[in-house]
Order: sequence, then C-alpha cells, then structure tokens
Amino acid sequence: MSLRELKKVSGLLLLVSILSACGGGDESLDGNGGYTPPKNDNKVDPPAGDASGETPPDPIDGRQVNVAVLATPGMQEATIAQKILNAFLPASAYAISAGDKVAANLSIQQLDYRGNVISGGVISSNDYSVNRSSDGSYTITFDGSIPQRIDLVIAAELSNGSVIRTGLPNANKGILITAASEYAVRDLFSSLSSQAELDGMMPCNDSTDSCGSQADARMLNWAALMNGVQDFEVTLPDNADLEETMAFLGDNVLFDDFVDQFIATIREKKIDGTTSTSIAPVLENRAGLYNSVLFAAGLNQGLPNGAKTVVFSNRIATIKTNTSAEVTTYSYPIASFTATVLGIVNNIIVEQVPWERHSLTQVSDDVFNQSAQAEEDDINAHVGSTLTYLSPSGFFDMARLQTQYITRDDSASPTGWLTNPFYTRLYTTKSTNDDSTSSPSMASAYLSDGFAIELAAKSTGGYSRELTLEKLNTFGWLFHSKQSSNFSTDVINGGDYGVISLRQNLSTDPVMTVVGAIHHWQATSSDIAQTQPAPVAGDPDIYHTYQMSRSADGSASGVGMSTETPASLALERLPTIKYNNADKVYETQYTGRIKAGSASGVSDPSGNVLSFNIDSDTDGQGIIHAVKLSDTDINYAGASYVLYGNSLGINGGATLFGNHNLSTLTFDDASVATLHLNERRVTQTIGSQTLSDIENHDVDYSLTPQASPAANTGADRNLLKLDFTDPQPAGGETLTMEGFAASGGNLLILLVRYGDRIGLVYGFKQQALTANSD
Repeated sequence: MSLRELKKVSGLLLLVSILSACGGGDESLDGNGGYTPPKNDNKVDPPAGDASGETPPDPIDGRQVNVAVLATPGMQEATIAQKILNAFLPASAYAISAGDKVAANLSIQQLDYRGNVISGGVISSNDYSVNRSSDGSYTITFDGSIPQRIDLVIAAELSNGSVIRTGLPNANKGILITAASEYAVRDLFSSLSSQAELDGMMPCNDSTDSCGSQADARMLNWAALMNGVQDFEVTLPDNADLEETMAFLGDNVLFDDFVDQFIATIREKKIDGTTSTSIAPVLENRAGLYNSVLFAAGLNQGLPNGAKTVVFSNRIATIKTNTSAEVTTYSYPIASFTATVLGIVNNIIVEQVPWERHSLTQVSDDVFNQSAQAEEDDINAHVGSTLTYLSPSGFFDMARLQTQYITRDDSASPTGWLTNPFYTRLYTTKSTNDDSTSSPSMASAYLSDGFAIELAAKSTGGYSRELTLEKLNTFGWLFHSKQSSNFSTDVINGGDYGVISLRQNLSTDPVMTVVGAIHHWQATSSDIAQTQPAPVAGDPDIYHTYQMSRSADGSASGVGMSTETPASLALERLPTIKYNNADKVYETQYTGRIKAGSASGVSDPSGNVLSFNIDSDTDGQGIIHAVKLSDTDINYAGASYVLYGNSLGINGGATLFGNHNLSTLTFDDASVATLHLNERRVTQTIGSQTLSDIENHDVDYSLTPQASPAANTGADRNLLKLDFTDPQPAGGETLTMEGFAASGGNLLILLVRYGDRIGLVYGFKQQALTANSD
C-alpha cells in the first residue's frame, strides 16, 4: 500500500473492515467522541511516482493472486535495483516509488530458513498457472486453495536474471513485488535461527498447543508486513543496483526498525485469545475503555519555499469540541481494547487522542519566529485502529501503517499531516495477581517521521499538494489508564505519591527550556501538598528539579539542579459529558479524568498511577506521572525490563532529540543491574538550519553494570535510583535513572539524566502471561 489519499482519520495495521462490526457494549467508543472508521473522502492527488496506482485489484476467485512487478532502470541493468526511501525532498512528499511496471518470469518458491530455494518441496510449477494481463500485471491461479505457508514466496525474475520476491499472501489479494518486499523477505530468512524454527511456523492440526492458530497469526502479520513496507512516503534512486538499494534501505533507520520489529513479533509466540467459545481471562480482564494522556516533542525540518528552517514543536492531548445540528459533542482522549472470540489476533485496539500542537520556528541562527507557528491552534488527532495480539511478555502489537489527517479543511489552505509507518508496542501494566498496587493501564513511547503538507481544495473535489511545509520527527509518550464506572478522588485520599514530570517550554528567550523533576505528593480527596523532601534513611536522594535551556543567541545554559518551594495543588475529578441521541439529553459521567493544579489527566480505578498533561503559558507543555508509594519490597532479582522513552539534549554545539525504545535493563540474582541503551537521534548543529537524518547511536553507550539499591530500608520501597558510568572517550559522565516502580514492579517510570540530556523512560517488565492469567 502507498499514499492514496489524505483522510480525516488515520490508517491501521492489518484490516479495517471488521471495525464496524466490533467494539460494542462497554468497549465501544460511541458516545465518547464518536469514533468513525477510516473513510475514502477528502482525496489528495498522489505524489509523482506514487506506486499505489500500480497495485492490481483483489481477484474475485479465491484461488488467485494478482501481482504487479515494479522495477527501476537500474534493476534491469547488469545488477538489479529498486527505489528506496528518501523523505527529505523539499518540493513535495513522495510515496514509495518502485519504478515502472515490468515484465518478469513469476514462480512460487519454497525457501529454507536461510532463504535458499528448496527443490522438489511442497509446491511445483504444476500446482499453479501464471497469466499476464493487458495492463502488465499478472494473475497466479492455484489448482486448489492458496497455500498458507510462510516459507512460500512469489519470485519475479527480471530480464537480466535478477530476482525480487514477496511473501505469498494468505488470501486472494492484489499485491506488489518491489525492492521493499525483497528487503523484508531477506530480513526474515536471515533472522531465523534454525530450520526447526521455520518448521515450527507451519500450519498443523495439533489443537493442544494451538500451533494452527499460531501459524495463522504469523501469516496474517507476514502479509501485513508486505503491505507495510510499501506504505512509506518516500522514493528510491533509479540508478542503484539491487545490493546498493538493499544497503540504502538498511541505512534508513525507521524503515529498517519497522521491518526488524515486525519480524520479531512474527517469530514470537502469541497468547491464544479463546478457550472454546469464551474469551481468555488474560484478554477479558484487560478489555474496556481507557482514558489517555499524550505528550510528544518534535525536532522538525521546515521546508517552506525551499528555504530550510528548524521547527521545534510539541503535542499534548486535548478535548475536541464538535458542533453539528445545534448539538455539541466532545471527543475525549481515549482508547479501547476489545477482545473477541474470532481467533488469536482478532482483538482490536482503537486510539482516539485529539492533540494540540505548539511550535516555534528558527528562521536563522538567532531569529525565532513565533508567528510562523504551523497549526498552533488546530486540534489534530492521534487516531488509529489495530488488530492485535498479546504476547506472553505483556505487549500488544502496535505496528502502524501510514496515518493521514487534514486540519483547517474548510479554509483556503488546509494542512495535510502524514505520518509514515512506524512500529511500537503497547504494554499492559496490570499485575497478574491483582494486588493492591496493580494499575490496569497500557503504555508506550515512539519515534515517527512524516510531513506537514500545504494543500489546496480543487473545484472538482479533493485536494492537490502545493508545498511540503515540514519534515516531521516526533518523539512521543502515550499512556492509557482504564476507566472507572463512577470514579471518586477518595481512592487518592491519604496517598503518598512519587511524581516524575518532563516538560518543554517554547518561548522568546530562552527559546527552549527543558525541565525534568521529581516531587513528592501528599494527597487528600481535594488537594495535594507538593514538596521535594530530603531523603529519609535508606532512600536515595532523588527529589530535585533539573533544567536546561537554549537562549535566542544560541548559547546553552547546561543542566542545573534546584529544589522547589512547596506548593499546594487543588485536586478534583473531571466530568465526561456524553450526548444521549435517543433521549436528546446530556449525561455526565466520572470515568477517572482528574485535575491537579492546572494539569489535566487521568487516574486508574484504584488511584495507583496518575498521569497528566502539562499545558501552561508559563511552564510550557509536558507529561506527569504520579506513582503511589508503597512499603512493600519490589523484588528485582532476575527481572528483565524493556525500556521505551525519549530524551532531549541542549549543549553549546547542538540540540539533540533521542528515542531509546528497545533498550534493556536487567537484574541478575544479586540485583546487579545491567543497562544496554539504544538511541535513534535527530541533531540540529548550532549555526545550521539543516537537521541530521534519524541516526542510530546505539554504539555511543558502553555502560558498566551497577549494584541496584533495590533493598533500600526506607519507607518507600518502590523508589529506585541507578547510576551507570560511561567509559566512552567522548563521555565519562554518569547516566542516572531514578524514579518509581508501579503495579507490583511491572512498570518502572524513570527520569533519565546523562550529561546535557534529560528524558523520561518507561521500564516494562518481561512477564510470563498465559491465556488464564488474571
């Protein structure tokens, strides 16, 4: 798939047709903002070279697959080539452009775990026929049903003998064979550890271990990956040969990460969602509606009229007001997880998170223009739907196809917002034993890229692309907490909380300030006493505020530490207002939305984790997490965490935004902690208005394992601080992670400090869930 249109709501991972028939009852978003499935309206002219128009239609015959082979001139020369992702063209944005439709010899091949062709395997040329249509595409017709095997590919041999491939789809589909699909095929078969692993992915009839369902899930995700790699808004160089193109694809960090992480989920086992005709408890106990908090920071390349600028931005969740036929409704930031009995992956997550954008444009070295803020007052939306599964480790799969959205669609110059495919996961934080600290929430962090595009309405309907305004690089956090039926702040009353916040303030001078802080809250049902106390015996010293800033003249302040004056914050629950269409009346519900001071947010049903968005003229925008403190020991021995989160950096030479997803924090049996830190980074060098590409900086970190203070003797046993030394020649600083464990240790919320960097990361404990887990 590729860019076909800009739509008022986003795309999805696998299938969307099922959405209109699922998600009823308490899990429905109806009345909580009126979620509407993606529509085919507000069409935008596709970019030049767009490959989507070459995708053949789905065949009617269930035994057939329609195929188009796209190749560039370089692919058909002595060495093969196909186009690759380059999302930095200033004139316009491009979908993946895989060359022209070409003639090829098509065959079905069976591969071993290393990607080598197996002769005399499960399929032969006598089992299918290939016919070319007048439009240059091909139809493959099987004698029987389409084989459901992940080790079968469609291979296209070009005129020069080069071969490109795609996975055989699991249904009668119209598909493309391009360089992108070849990259994914290579990646899968180079990742497998043995032939036994590949054989274990094949269909079977052994119902005792659900291997048939596991194979179905893998085939569905394999087909989704073949779709996803065609969905990037990018273009490929005409003259590169195949190996140069493969290397170029590998250098595109987000494309490579998308493929790698998708393949990792294909390889892992899934939890079977059904037992007979009932939904498995592990899914049923997580189904329902969730209130949401979103914060994201952007370091974007401005491209108006070809003159590069740097656009600093952020996004926060907000409430969208809709008025139609004199009836006002409200779209609240929410998510829904619906479990079904239709199969292992037919569970649906829908996110509907309206957000507001704030931005500041750097026109030249020391000129910052607040009046050039793009879409500052518009409400955009983080909207998506995903057919998903739950892994035993506790993650819901959340690979996303291209999302598209239009703001100011009733103006003369609407803006199109396009986000390329990206891969992340939602983690379920709920404790399996439902102890008193359990928090039924879902959390994630992400890095995505895309475009803001100036559009023009056409007299014939739809829109044309006029100008690429920005190349977007977005570093975000997303937290969903399960709704309550009649929430009361009584569940917060008397609680002590450890509180972590991260905020960004865009202003005139300093032009950007980043603040990370850890506070203590003592709550009643109506107010909060906020302090930064000295540590009690046995607890590490973590209650401080850290701040860094960039001045308009380009100078940097460095990270400074301070202790804030105690403050009192009013605490209240916030209503969710729904319009009852049948009775024509408004209804007020209290589902867990709350406010502390000026920060609006959400609570889980027990008040164990509170999350807020900061939105202030003086303090800027950001995110807050408050974790109820506990005197129960957290056992870290043998625990393993996957880290998701981001950090921001300001120094004399550069501004840095980094994503740390898939980092790991592991504890041995003696609770000695080892940190492996990943980073995907975008850099602005001071004195230049040209940003770097998204770059892989994993090798920048070589951290020494450190003893964990897990056995602290103070009252707050879920308080944690870890210091790691970095022996890299250019480093030498201490990397500090400090914060709190929540939900029985399933979730860590940590402030990260390293030299000139401040960030926030979530630690997701590797669980061992089964279908019958709580």
